Parts: sequence; C-alpha cells; structure tokens
Amino acid sequence: MGFEAGGIGKHPKDGRLQILLNILGRMPAASQAALGAAHPIAQSSEQLSLTALGDNWGALLALGAEVGASSGGETFQYGIAIAGLTALDEPSHFELAELTGSARLSLTLRRMAGLRVQVGAGLSSLVTMPEGAMAESRTALGAAFLELRLSRPIWFGALAVLPSFGARAFSARRRVRVDGEQRFDLSALAPQLGLSLMYRL
Repeated sequence: MGFEAGGIGKHPKDGRLQILLNILGRMPAASQAALGAAHPIAQSSEQLSLTALGDNWGALLALGAEVGASSGGETFQYGIAIAGLTALDEPSHFELAELTGSARLSLTLRRMAGLRVQVGAGLSSLVTMPEGAMAESRTALGAAFLELRLSRPIWFGALAVLPSFGARAFSARRRVRVDGEQRFDLSALAPQLGLSLMYRL
C-alpha cells in the first residue's frame, strides 16, 4: 500500500479547492471593474460639454449658453470654452450681451463624491447695441477674468449631468452711459449658476 507524492493534488476535493481559490483571486479585479462603473471617467478621455448659464449682473439677470471641450485623466482635465449671454430685462435705449472665451483646468476630488473644482482664465467682451440713441461708452467693453466653478457630475454611461455654481472676477468694472446718464454698471464680481450636459468620447 503506497501513495504517490503528487497523488493528493489529484483528489476531487482538491480540484474544488483550486476552483474556489481561482474565484477568490479574481475578486479584486471584479471590485475594480465595479468601481469604474460607479466613476466612469476613463484614465484618459476627451469630453464635450454644453452648458446653460445664468449670471447675476447686478440689477440684471443674464442667460446664455457655453460650449466646451476638455481632455485629460481621472483627476486632472484641461480644456477651452466659448460662451454667449444676453440680459433678460434689457435696459432702455440699448441691448446688452456678452461674448467670452476661456482656458480651464479641472480637478476631480474622488474622495469627496467626485466633486469637480474648475478654475479658468479668459477674455470677456460686453457688447452694447444702442436703439435710437448713441451710447457714449464704447460698443464693445473688454475685460480679462478669472473664474471658479464647483460641480458634481452625475453619470449615465458616457453622458453626465453637472449642476454647478461659481463666480467670475473681472479685471475692471464696465459702465454704459446713454445721453450723459449711466444706464448700466457691471461690477468686478459676477456670481454664476450652470447646468451642463457632458459627453465622454
């Protein structure tokens, strides 16, 4: 009566044990896959966004839209954006609109439920279009600005919804005078709300 040295490894129970060990060995990979589904930002990705904006211009409310594109990894993204806004309650004698372009950096805080912090710098042109009166100010009032925006992406596959709030700090106040009277004054700080749709390529 004798036993071979490798005989124990051929027992049926040992085969089931090996299968169980293989399953346990695969669990970390499965856990990582589940984590990626909950936070579907790829390690390297490009993203396109369309944002509805609402700005506080002191006595006026401005609404508009922004189109942006960005690229980067899970934590850092860099990109550009262009936007246009117009005042809802137009001042008398002229229309008021703003065109902007900016470059941005975004930081996603994974340990804070995916909170995204975005900082940027850009140029703003405030355009006045007189109606039946000649504005004494320039028809295009330019200023540089810095911006800060906080958002939280809510992902649905490759598509995300991002409610956001923030503010822009301009390099100068901008005033519009009509017939010798000041009709509009945009301060150096403008709060902003946004709602974005973002698509990951």
